[in-house]
Amino acid sequence: MIEVNNLSFARGNTLIYKNINFKLRPGELLLIQGANGVGKTTLLSNIVNFIDQLDGNITYNNLVIDNYIASKHFLYIGETNFAHDSLTLNQKY
Repeated sequence: MIEVNNLSFARGNTLIYKNINFKLRPGELLLIQGANGVGKTTLLSNIVNFIDQLDGNITYNNLVIDNYIASKHFLYIGETNFAHDSLTLNQKY
């Protein structure tokens, strides 16, 4: 289970979001939607420990998410291609 408690994030002096709370249990899905620039990717980046939150905590199965837990249990695929431009999803490199 992923649990987010009172999560807040600021970029510089701009508060992006404040006091986000949710639990995501095994088998559940979470839809995050909104206009460009409102913090969707930032929230996901907080959850997978790419960036530090301003306040609050995020846990996975009651463990604080650090780089080790994030690398073992999460797969984050962003909007840019980080791999091989010439390969499809079915091909191996």
